Amino acid sequence: MYLKRLIIFFAALSPFAAGSAYAFGGEQCGPIFSSDYALNGRIEVRPSALYGPAAADFAKTILQVDSLLAPLQPATEARVFVDNVFAFSLFDVRDFAISVGLRPSVMGNKHPAINQNILIHEYSHAVFEKNLMRDLESYKHLRQENLELTSKEDILHAEADALGEQASWATGNEQIRLKTLAEEKRAEAMFVTKRLQQLTSFWNLRSGLHELFADSVTLATTRDPRSISDILKNAEQRSRDHSPEGLLLRDFSDGRHHLNRAAWKKEQNVESKYATDVYYAFLPARWELWKITKSRLKSDNYRKNLIPKVFAILERNLSEILAKKPDEIGPLGINEIERLNQQIIEDFRREL
Repeated sequence: MYLKRLIIFFAALSPFAAGSAYAFGGEQCGPIFSSDYALNGRIEVRPSALYGPAAADFAKTILQVDSLLAPLQPATEARVFVDNVFAFSLFDVRDFAISVGLRPSVMGNKHPAINQNILIHEYSHAVFEKNLMRDLESYKHLRQENLELTSKEDILHAEADALGEQASWATGNEQIRLKTLAEEKRAEAMFVTKRLQQLTSFWNLRSGLHELFADSVTLATTRDPRSISDILKNAEQRSRDHSPEGLLLRDFSDGRHHLNRAAWKKEQNVESKYATDVYYAFLPARWELWKITKSRLKSDNYRKNLIPKVFAILERNLSEILAKKPDEIGPLGINEIERLNQQIIEDFRREL
């Protein structure tokens, strides 16, 4: 429960499962090496990742993103940890910890600098989260309730399991007492779970907007519409339009995958069942953003204004969503996906 709700992964984990060849590329450094640090300790490149870019290079990337944010606030509280576990590149909303896993060579040779795109994406999550918390009281309330309830749910399940274990060794009245306590904990946990389910629709849409913003910042920083999809693409998928998992759909380039709106909607409905819909939710808006910006990204002045404008649009749409009731947007937020895409597309066209 905790990871799904509170941690934003770089990509759906299925093709990069922990322990697979994709998770561990085989590049290892021995324990005699020390970590490399930069930005006064905000960035740590751990021994397993010393074969990749230096901490100072990752620091330059963060400072580059920060230079494009004003008037948004940079996420100075974020802490970056770089290792060789690509599958678990993530942003943790609880403490603003960022994990960057280097892209393994088994996926195909790429210049080491491509790992900077992972950092840009994950750091952008921290920027989005910080500025939403600064601006939106309704989001601060949603976030705090979600954090508290998720923690409470985990604690109650752990307590119920512990009581159940104790009951299995007890006898007589003591066993009855322990079993009763365990059932009470489970009942309380169920009540918490039901409330979390009510919040899921809001949290899903928030997470989808998180992904759109993080990919948009990566686009603005790199000027490359394939800056994310190229990281996710592996050697076995070079000849395909997109991977079976659909990760390559995060390419901003419109038309590359020959998917029209109907095909996207079908894909989105399938993916929503597997909790990976946050990566698919706003694909039409991604494509539209590239159409609007592709001839303008050469301008430094345009890039400096782009990220704050995208943030303002997404924040405004999230604020409108948070003002609704759960039954208005559906149990997974799916009811709003098509409408929100169209609204964001119209906002992009008008304001960018």
